[in-house]
Amino acid sequence: MTTASRRALNSQKIMENIKDTLKKINFSHIGMITRENALVPPWTAKLDINLEINILQKNVTLPHTYRQYFMQIRELFKDYTEIYTDGSKSDKGVGAAVACQDTEIMLRLPNECSIYTAEAQAIIQALDLIKNKNIQKAIIFSDSLSTLKSIQNSIRPNEIARTIQNQIYTLQKENIIIQIIWIPSHTNIIGNERADKLAKEAIVSPNAIQCQVYSIADIKQIIKKTILNIWQNEWKSSNTKLNEIKNHILPWPNNTLTRKEEVVINRLRIGHTRLTHAFLMKKEDPPICPTCNDPMTVKHIINDCRKYELQRQKYNLTNHIAENLNIDTTNVLKFLRDTELHKKI
Repeated sequence: MTTASRRALNSQKIMENIKDTLKKINFSHIGMITRENALVPPWTAKLDINLEINILQKNVTLPHTYRQYFMQIRELFKDYTEIYTDGSKSDKGVGAAVACQDTEIMLRLPNECSIYTAEAQAIIQALDLIKNKNIQKAIIFSDSLSTLKSIQNSIRPNEIARTIQNQIYTLQKENIIIQIIWIPSHTNIIGNERADKLAKEAIVSPNAIQCQVYSIADIKQIIKKTILNIWQNEWKSSNTKLNEIKNHILPWPNNTLTRKEEVVINRLRIGHTRLTHAFLMKKEDPPICPTCNDPMTVKHIINDCRKYELQRQKYNLTNHIAENLNIDTTNVLKFLRDTELHKKI
């Protein structure tokens, strides 16, 4: 069987596993936010989104300064109905909230949703509130800078931003004025603190509205996680030299090794070195350890060879190849230099 044929069969097997896994977790694409067509040409779009408070750097600006700036902007829109939105994501789930005068709306989103989806869904709910209550002049305050910037993008917005843009355009056709302003979080702005509290409560509150929505990015993350789980299970069930060294599919952490040291460690991990596999190029028989009369392998050199017993004890190498070649490879490198094996790897 050719390499291409094997790859095709492996890909088919993986795809079947993905389909089976998606069925097992009862995943449904129902609720996915699809891309809408723009209701107006991008060059004619008018979105009143104010991000000017963001010019103040949060690491050097006191909460009192932010509140003063907020009050100045708020004074310009004192005849507008104020609406505050927020989203929250924790180990317990995802929530979103809208606070407007005596109205409080809490949304419970699927656990797989991102904080961006939660923040955007809160704005969508705020726009629905404006329409349902027939509010003629509204100002929406949000502390999600990334969400507001995505809404500003009229050329290539994502599907959630496009949905919000179309909502705004529809309301504008009805002569409803909407202003959206960014405000910093956790600066004791009362409305924002209220929305933040509601968003956190929405995760566990029985009064929260169950909102079954997913962005395309959320769906991609679910699929990615599913594929990684399949890959991890396949990896753990395999029986290879690589699997013996590394029992997970996560990348090795960054380290301070030199380029030469990285090459040496990687060759040891895959078990192919000049010392143990040069015979393939020379068309000779596999090498045998002259001291132990065993096949010359990386595992034999690091774990078993009697010739290097003292050096193994000196650098605290264990009898497990995975431990010696895992994250901290300092002792292995010292062992190779002491035995002068690093020149033969």
